[in-house]
Order: sequence, then structure tokens, then C-alpha cells
Amino acid sequence: MKFIYTRPDGGVSIVVGAPGIPKKQVLKKSIPTEATNVRDLTDEDVPSDRYFRNAWTDALPGTQIDVDMDKARVIHRTHIRRSRDKELARLDIEQLKVLTDPVKLQEIEAQKQILRDLPQTFDLTVVNSPVALKVLWPSQIPDDRNL
Repeated sequence: MKFIYTRPDGGVSIVVGAPGIPKKQVLKKSIPTEATNVRDLTDEDVPSDRYFRNAWTDALPGTQIDVDMDKARVIHRTHIRRSRDKELARLDIEQLKVLTDPVKLQEIEAQKQILRDLPQTFDLTVVNSPVALKVLWPSQIPDDRNL
């Protein structure tokens, strides 16, 4: 038996009852008093992909879990920034190796500037589904998400 409820912050939590424990007892002990929209949940209602887990919402009780696209974009942008930061650190090391070569220094600095501007210039609003958003990735950085 599974239950879903909406937290005060708008996100959702899922409770899985232990076998043999009565439903009433699970609800009483596991669902906080400030929870809203408490309902039974089936396995089919829960997305199998947890990449946007912190963007899940239960906008229409009685249906599958939805993904808040604004929150999903923030989550995805965070993944992009992490990968970008790793790439910037790699370029910092490369830059130190070529300190005496002004041409290579300039090339590396240009690459770094592109990466610094990436979160503001890479448009995540061009897609409107979690599946499409997840595959949208800037070509300038490696995709190290281990999907």
C-alpha cells in the first residue's frame, strides 16, 4: 500500500506501508497533520524516472504524479552548472600549463567565457515536457549525469 500527500511547500511525499500494518495505522503514524491531498497511490501513478523527483506535484488528485516544469528547469540547470563547473576547473589547470603561450591562453579564456555565460544563454524554456528537458544538454560541456 502506497500513499501520496502534498507538503506545505507544494512538493509531494510518498509513503509506503509495511506489509501487515493496517492502512489506518500507516496513515496515522506516517502522514503529518499539515499534509493535504492524502490519497492512495498505485505503482503506475509514480514516474519511473526520478531525475526530477523534487519537482513532482500532485495537481490533480486521482491522477498520475505531475512534474512542475519551472522546478524541473531549476533542477536541470543545477546539473548543467555542476558539469560546467567541472569543465571550468579542468580549463583552469590547462591554463596553468600554458602560461607562457599567449595564443593558447587566449583560446582557453574564450572557452571559459563561453562556459561562464552558459547558464544564462542556454534556453531551457524551449521544451515543455520533462522527457524533452532531460535530453536538452549544451554541447559545450560533457554530460556526466550517469543517467
